[in-house]
Amino acid sequence: MKTAEIIATGNELVQGDVVNTNAAHIAGELTRLGVTVPYHTTVGDEVAAIGSAVERALERADFIVVTGGLGPTHDDLTRDAVALAVGRRLVKDEAALAEIEEHFRCRDTKMSALNVRQAMIPEGSDIIPNKTGTAPGFCLAHKNTRIFCLPGVPGEMKRMLEDSVLPRLREAIDTGTIWLCRHVHVFGLSEALVSEKIADMMMPESNPCVGTMVHDGIITLRMTTESQEQGRAELMQEKGEAEIRTLLGKAVYGTDDDTLESVVAALFKKHNKTIATAESCTGGLVANYLTDVPGMSQLLLEGMVTYTLESKSVFLNIPRERIQESGTVNAEIAGMMAQAIREKTGADIGLSVTGVAGPTSQHPGEPVGLVYVAIATPDGVEHKEFHLKGTRKWIKLLAARHALNTLRLRLMSL
Repeated sequence: MKTAEIIATGNELVQGDVVNTNAAHIAGELTRLGVTVPYHTTVGDEVAAIGSAVERALERADFIVVTGGLGPTHDDLTRDAVALAVGRRLVKDEAALAEIEEHFRCRDTKMSALNVRQAMIPEGSDIIPNKTGTAPGFCLAHKNTRIFCLPGVPGEMKRMLEDSVLPRLREAIDTGTIWLCRHVHVFGLSEALVSEKIADMMMPESNPCVGTMVHDGIITLRMTTESQEQGRAELMQEKGEAEIRTLLGKAVYGTDDDTLESVVAALFKKHNKTIATAESCTGGLVANYLTDVPGMSQLLLEGMVTYTLESKSVFLNIPRERIQESGTVNAEIAGMMAQAIREKTGADIGLSVTGVAGPTSQHPGEPVGLVYVAIATPDGVEHKEFHLKGTRKWIKLLAARHALNTLRLRLMSL
């Protein structure tokens, strides 16, 4: 199997000012091609540091992808560092310079003399066109390794990776082996329990082979399949997903680009149902997630944030004395909120969330992280209780995720 190393340059990365999302995207694309990425390297804007990183990568990788440092300023040093690492001089690429000049002409903007630096590339390199910015990339072969240098701007990098780099990599690694990658998304189970249930599929010799990733409370299983035949690879992939669904049950909510909210929206469309939400501790986060899905305006009739005792009383007609007696974070109030928003809007389903996001609680019987989600339908009201841990922001996010998942499971039972 071919290996690759990703090198990201920039003081803003090593100092923690910017999250390196480029490396994650590139690694995902390379993995889908069947290329292993054992190393991610991040270095600051120094010629020696970048050059040293490239030299190390040349010793252990078949491919190197470098991002960042291709701009026009004096701290954009990737071209200089790569030239130094491979022992070549920088030369001006006239075609690249013409493209840069045309970029400014089309925008009726004067080009700085500094932009000429962007047309300087190590001798023997090929230009990687940049259709959206001024920084062209370049690629070259050195001994047994191919080096691809791309700008750090994510939008530019992704376009150039897709248009120019991935096709070259596919050609370079064409060994007749088919590699397929699918992501299976899980919510509601711990990573340890998921790993225990699918342990056999996580063994290195397993085909498909499964690895786990956790993000925003969601567990994503990366399933990689290898075969010499496309049809067989696809069949193995389908059987692998079916096995995961059997082992994990309804905790599996989707694959690849599916999100909890997109799956919930699809279920609403399938059953021709509408929804209205009344949120307290999540502050409208559930409605926000749902409105990320195109066409949700036909399904989400109203999203209301009833954060205070007063708002719950005035807008949801919950008796003030009832709230004063029992507090706002309990199954009864959650159910009344869900039923009230359903009746108020005429929606098929009313959803409510109430809880204590922290960092402190005003009531001894309502600990930080206690959350109730309630769903009201023509058949009645049901609720679920959750005990979440973390920061205020994390509890809000998890509460919203659990609310969406509760909706999903309810809609699946229709």
